[in-house]
Amino acid sequence: MSNIELSAEFIKKFTMENGVDFVGIASSDRFENAPIGHRPVDLLHSTKSIIVCGKEVASGALYSPGTLYHKTVEMVNMQLDKAALKVTHEIEKNGGIAVAISTDAPYYYWDEEKQYGRADLSIKHAAQAAGLGKIGKSGMFISKDYGVYTRMVCVLTDVELEADTLTDWEPCPQNCTLCIDACPTKAIKPECDFEQSLCRQNMFKKN
Repeated sequence: MSNIELSAEFIKKFTMENGVDFVGIASSDRFENAPIGHRPVDLLHSTKSIIVCGKEVASGALYSPGTLYHKTVEMVNMQLDKAALKVTHEIEKNGGIAVAISTDAPYYYWDEEKQYGRADLSIKHAAQAAGLGKIGKSGMFISKDYGVYTRMVCVLTDVELEADTLTDWEPCPQNCTLCIDACPTKAIKPECDFEQSLCRQNMFKKN
């Protein structure tokens, strides 16, 4: 049995105190349309709440050599994973059950024919379900407060926490096609669709 003393307010405060920039909470029923096997309840059957937290990545990394860019992202990922583990321990210390979904975990679902991979849980969809922003036309998650340059991590728990309200904020102008037009392999399709096989042809090249 989980401890009803664990409130959304307490969890958010605890998470922010452990070095994240933003946090939101989604209820498990917001994932009913996710692919079978990749819903929170498929990963932890007793899941009632999904805690999503993230950090902004320093923009200087974008103007630095690739070595510094990747190291910066790696350091942010490590901070988030550490924070997520602290949240899981705090929940379980108070009688709940929790498991972290790493910000950069390898994925095991792979469709060789379509060159398509899928993580255990889509963290960007979880962030949208937690009211933190929306997925833009590029297929990237866009935080209402921090834009696109963020990293995020999730914690699944059987503790029922008050979910945040979904945002009605729209990050992409209706007629804007800048990202679709700029994609070198035309992997970004209308209606927020994304063809991974086309992207993989170019993702390790300079563009």
